[in-house]
Amino acid sequence: SNLRSAKIKSGRAFVDQAGEKIKLEAVVDIKLTPKSNRAGGISQPIDVKALKATAYFSDREIRKIDLNGNVDVYQKPTSKDPNWIRTKAGRAIAVLDQELKKLELYENVYIETVRDGSKPTKIRAGTAFYGKASDTFDLEENVEITTVEDSKPTRIKASRAVYEQTNGKISLYGNAEVFQGEDLVKGELLDAVLFPNKRIKFAKANGNAFLRQKNSDRVTEIKSGALNATFNADQDLQDANAIGESSVTIVPSESDEYEKLTMVALKSIRLDFRKDGTLRDLKTDGRTTISLNAPSNIADAANKKLTADSIDTVLRSNGKDLASAKAVGNAVLVVEPLIASTKNYKTVVNSPSFTCDFYSGNNAKSCSAKGKSKVVRTPTGGGRAKQTLTANNLDAYFDKRSQDVDRFETTGNAKYSEGDRNGIADKITYSGKEQFVRFRGSQPTVWDSRARAKANEIDWDVGEDRSSLRGKVSTTYYSQNQTGGATPFTRTSSPVFVTADTGSFDHKEETALYTGNARAWQDNNYIRAERLLLQQKEGQLFAEGKVQSKLYDANRTVRGRKSKIPVFASSRKMLFQQKKNLLRYESDVDIRQGTDRIEGGIANVFLDGDNNLKRTVIEKDVVITQPNRRASGSYAEYDAVSENVILRGNPARVRDEENGSSEAREVTVDLKTNRVVGKGKTTKNSTGRIRSVYKVKKGTIN
Repeated sequence: SNLRSAKIKSGRAFVDQAGEKIKLEAVVDIKLTPKSNRAGGISQPIDVKALKATAYFSDREIRKIDLNGNVDVYQKPTSKDPNWIRTKAGRAIAVLDQELKKLELYENVYIETVRDGSKPTKIRAGTAFYGKASDTFDLEENVEITTVEDSKPTRIKASRAVYEQTNGKISLYGNAEVFQGEDLVKGELLDAVLFPNKRIKFAKANGNAFLRQKNSDRVTEIKSGALNATFNADQDLQDANAIGESSVTIVPSESDEYEKLTMVALKSIRLDFRKDGTLRDLKTDGRTTISLNAPSNIADAANKKLTADSIDTVLRSNGKDLASAKAVGNAVLVVEPLIASTKNYKTVVNSPSFTCDFYSGNNAKSCSAKGKSKVVRTPTGGGRAKQTLTANNLDAYFDKRSQDVDRFETTGNAKYSEGDRNGIADKITYSGKEQFVRFRGSQPTVWDSRARAKANEIDWDVGEDRSSLRGKVSTTYYSQNQTGGATPFTRTSSPVFVTADTGSFDHKEETALYTGNARAWQDNNYIRAERLLLQQKEGQLFAEGKVQSKLYDANRTVRGRKSKIPVFASSRKMLFQQKKNLLRYESDVDIRQGTDRIEGGIANVFLDGDNNLKRTVIEKDVVITQPNRRASGSYAEYDAVSENVILRGNPARVRDEENGSSEAREVTVDLKTNRVVGKGKTTKNSTGRIRSVYKVKKGTIN
């Protein structure tokens, strides 16, 4: 016999010698102690309990036992073999050959098994098949295996499992899940390799694969068609590879301070961890998207999304904060505010590649784009135009609090557009908070459908719709009509040019202020001043400080022949009103026409609809000077049609070196005939005739 002893107890027993079996009932207790096995080792004793049992014999040896009801099979340890297995079930079949060889368990199966002095592995299942030779459990129906029970227990679940205990391998089929504390790996199929202490060393999941690593400050989740993960002896993740279309999500516990990070890749994602289990870096293959969701408790907060053909990320030493991300290949950065408003813009940046740095909390700090880059900013509320920014290289800087774009800095062939307004420079800086665009280098230029302007420096206040230009300012209005008629030039379809040291534009109010050596001209007509103010809506032009102009010609008829003589005027101030067709010079007015000169305090020049001269009125201390003649008064009026000049004063005086002097309250000069007629009292020339040459006509400038 192979048994040293066999003790069988039961309430009843029925022996069937012919059938070589014994039927046992009413609480069965069987204790089998085998002899040394054929290899000279000590086989393990077996205790079997059940409500009913049938023992089958062969050559007077028990070969099989069928067990029913409260089955308890215990393969006991020995001094030389400390391993043991204890099972409970509703039914069981034990196959023996000197010792337990196979065991089939059915109905509410529970198993405890120990190898190499470790703590018990606990198994629950609907059915279980154990093979002693391979030390393998084949488990089915709601399988649950607990290999370690401590502060971070290892629990395994599946519809079916094959557990190779000695080899430390587990294969799971159907809804497979492996828990280590709150960490989780799962899939439709899953293979795991265990350390000798029964903790997970390696896991490979296929079909809806999922991995979760959870600690006090973050939750890291990986989803893919297939993935594998490696753990160290302390159960810290060391690496994870997601294969196929994959995603990684890092959810912060401190949601008010940290941003949720999501990464999606078409081909694969590799995660590398430090020895302590903190995430070190992520690398992707295939089209990849990183999403950063800003905290929702900030009114102007914005979410970000970075997409490229591949993205590599590096995390800080704490494993929860992104340090940097490098996106390569058709990279796209999207910044979208949580709340739509006229001040919030959705921003899309396209570039061949990005390198991004981050503040703590996964908050974006900056993204540097190399190669031809393009920014498109679309207002999330109405009333604003789309903004476009392009350049050879671009750097985006983010507001640490809101995570919206704080500013863009671009270099190399930079261009900015909003509506029909555009600007170019070597460098362009866009400030999101201030809504300022600054143009620097390579003669910055801005233009729209009305005009084009250049300067050494240009600042464009997008929010207030204003612009400031400094240094060698030059503006070209494409035609007189594009100034709104605010300049007193005659050719409506010809361009108007303005230069100055500085320029300020209010695009809403349609005003332009030029200061410092300001000059406006069209063809040969011009106006100079220290300060020029164009008001396009009102059709007005103000000039102030050392005003000089040549805006029209004066008609002269000499001996029956008409000719035009250019008229030059200077003053301290000048006003042009297009609606009134009026040019008004004020303070130290000095008008020159050939050899003729008129001085006064105020001069009002009235024009027709084409800005041609109709009449001129001069007031306050009027002095008219011609060769060999001088006239003075308090008022002078010239009519361009009749070519008459009316001079008034108290009195009006005319002094002629050849013909003497005369004075009267009013003197009329007919420039065509050179006749002078005086009205009122005179002191010397009773005929009232004086000689005067003064004509005012509208003309052109050089």
